Amino acid sequence: MPDNNISTTRFGPLLTNRGVTFRLWAPAARQVDLILERRIPMRQDAEWFVLEVPQAGVGTRYRFRIDDDIEIPDPPRISNLRTCTVRVR
Repeated sequence: MPDNNISTTRFGPLLTNRGVTFRLWAPAARQVDLILERRIPMRQDAEWFVLEVPQAGVGTRYRFRIDDDIEIPDPPRISNLRTCTVRVR
């Protein structure tokens, strides 16, 4: 189970010994999916959307789909406008 404080203290993916925890602050969104090889619904936690992915790790490429409408890369990692890659900080 993810740390309850993760979603309010850090932006971007968080590498853990259990995989990667992805977070997106999207206060106006009704639904957010994480896109890896397929779309995976994220859990809403107040204004944040959170998902722990055990099989993800460094080098995992991802993006988000908001309200089944637009796809975006992770805003803090906007260097690639199509998709993002998990990196070690």
